[in-house]
Amino acid sequence: MTERAQALEGIRMLALRLVDADSAAYDAVTSAYGLPKTTDAEKELRSAAVQRALTGALEVPFETMERALAALRIAAAGAPDINKNLASDCATGSWCLWSAAEGAALNVKINAASLTDRKLAEARRTECERIRREASTLAESARASAARHLP
Repeated sequence: MTERAQALEGIRMLALRLVDADSAAYDAVTSAYGLPKTTDAEKELRSAAVQRALTGALEVPFETMERALAALRIAAAGAPDINKNLASDCATGSWCLWSAAEGAALNVKINAASLTDRKLAEARRTECERIRREASTLAESARASAARHLP
């Protein structure tokens, strides 16, 4: 369990950095949409800036999904061995991780919809759905294991 806790702490630290990165990505999108679009040249520059910003805004929540999934894998593997006094924490944590993956998936989808790079958009959406399915399965497994310790 000590190794699992250490691995989860590493993921937590990265997740905190991803919160800031997500805010910065949102700011970049907002700034790009605020660029002038009077001339054809300005429109072209603005469009390119928007696409770059949207790609960043897509990748940060995608990475968030990957980190949530990694944490869920650890939680699901450790849940059968959890101290019965921590079972409710394990179940709650798995719900939170699942929720993080689901919330990030919404951001991936909305940003993918605006990308002109359809190949990247479709690849991210496909992988997003795979991660969502695995996250759901792992979260349910962790909660079921933890529930065996609850009255």
